[in-house]
Amino acid sequence: MNRSIVVIDDNTGYLEFVTTLLSRAGFEAHPFNCAKKAMKFVQQTEVALVITDVFMPDMDGIEVLRMLQRVAPQVSVIGISGLQASFGYSYLEALRALGASAILQKPCDPQALLAEIKRLLEDVSLESPRLFA
Repeated sequence: MNRSIVVIDDNTGYLEFVTTLLSRAGFEAHPFNCAKKAMKFVQQTEVALVITDVFMPDMDGIEVLRMLQRVAPQVSVIGISGLQASFGYSYLEALRALGASAILQKPCDPQALLAEIKRLLEDVSLESPRLFA
């Protein structure tokens, strides 16, 4: 099972928190504070999952999702946002409606985030063809 995860967030503290959480859980975490650089990485490297903030200065989470759907449609996407108002939630819901695999409000409960990641990665591995029965 591919355990490579790209994390995109312009909040350096939160990016470090999620990256550390993933690394301690045995995942290969690739942190990016610039979505455009993350998208270049995804185009050159096989990744299983992208966790992206919704509101970022260079490319928002909806743009990230749309680009992933074109260049790496097999990659699952978890959208996260720190906005507490209904404004932020409506963007998360829009992300889900456009095809995000999951959405979470920041700060995410670490166990809830890990549970979503494991669920999504297990779904992907179940869809993969088995060579031997």
